[in-house]
This record gives sequence, structure tokens and C-alpha cells, in this order.
Amino acid sequence: MLNVKNLNKTVNDNIILNDINFHVNKGDVLAIIGPSGSGKTTLLRSLNLLETPNSGIISFCDGSLELDFAKHISKKETLSLRRKMGMVFQNYNLFPHKTALENVTEGLIVVQKMDKNEAKQIALNLLQKVGLQDKVGMYPSSLSGGQQQRVAIVRAVALKPDILLLDEPTSALDKELVGEVLNTLKLLAKEKQTMILVTHELSFAREVASKIMFLEGGNIITIEDPKEFFTNQQNPRILKFLGNIANQ
Repeated sequence: MLNVKNLNKTVNDNIILNDINFHVNKGDVLAIIGPSGSGKTTLLRSLNLLETPNSGIISFCDGSLELDFAKHISKKETLSLRRKMGMVFQNYNLFPHKTALENVTEGLIVVQKMDKNEAKQIALNLLQKVGLQDKVGMYPSSLSGGQQQRVAIVRAVALKPDILLLDEPTSALDKELVGEVLNTLKLLAKEKQTMILVTHELSFAREVASKIMFLEGGNIITIEDPKEFFTNQQNPRILKFLGNIANQ
């Protein structure tokens, strides 16, 4: 589905991403893990051009889009890429003055020019699927963090992106609220929604991910099957990281 080739990002001569290469198939769940400052969020943001790489190529295997960052990327190309990539942020980024329902219908009506009644029905169905049918008329300030994040996920999914990008979707949540968001992601994984997520929830990554990417210092150290990564890991640096997480 998606090919990323020789992606590089530098800021003031500091290497943030160094020659990143990977492939994502349709239905994959790629979990990106690694220590703080390793470039995980920058990589995710580069995939939908919230950050602009200095060089490299992002392409879709069906030939629908190829961006070469050695060349000028037009506004039209940027919009085309973002239509293929749904983004879920750490801190929800909901419209505070819109209800849960309106947050989901906004993109359908404004971006996709969908009929309001059709958009409303799609939003209601998705909100019900994630257990928020009784929250549709509530504003973000009246929702828990977990409920807000589920609305944010539904808002992204409603636009039917080829790939859903999630940047630490549980990091802003109290521990008791993490499970409800992870259950929503498990549901999406079962439905074969292609996802790339930065996460520190290693048990979730082990259970749901089809691939684990370990990133450190802007370099991909490995991309492995979860069972191999967690059970047969030989890399001393990764073993140290996993041990540190386990002891927290």
C-alpha cells in the first residue's frame, strides 16, 4: 500500500530522521516504538506533511500518488496525501465549540461535500460503534479524555482514510481511561484498518501490531514481527529499552 524510501529530515544540521525505509501493506498495523527524542513523532508527522522531509519519496503502490521531496511539493499534492492519511493527535484537537456529533460530521460536510443527513447518519453509526451513542450532543469539555480521544478517532475514520496515523493516542490519558481507547483501536484492527501508530503501550503493540518498528536516533534499528521482537530479541539496546519500560 505505502512505500517510504530514503526519507531524511534535518533541523539546523541536526539529523532527526536518517534514511528511513519501510513498506506498509493494506491492513497492517505498524507500531513505532523507541526512546524519547528518537524521531517517532517527526516520522509520523512527515507522513502527512505536517513536517516536510528534506529528501526521500513517499508513494502509494497503486500509483495514485508519489511525492519526491527533492522536488517542490505542490499544495494539490499535499492535499491529496492528507486525504489518504487520517491523523489522530495526542491531545485530541477537537473543535471545542462543536458537539461530538458535529466534530465528526464537520469533515464529511466541509471536505467531502456530503449531504448533512448522510453525514449525520455515518457519524451516529460510528459513535455508536465505539460506545458513545449517549454522548453525541455533548461538547468536548463535558467528555472524559478517553471519550474525547474516541471522538477524535471516529472523526478521522469517518473520512475513510487509506491509512490512519496515531501519535501516542493514549499518552494524555489517565491509566483507567487508556483501555477504552485501545479497545477502539483493536476494533479497527479487526476491521483491517491500516494503521501506523507511535505508542508506548507495549502490551497493546504486542497483541495488535503486525509489525514493530524500533526507532532510535532517527534510525530504524529493526522492523520485526511482534513475536520475534518481544520473544526472541537479541539486540542489547532494544533489550535494555524493553527492560526499562518493564521496570517503570
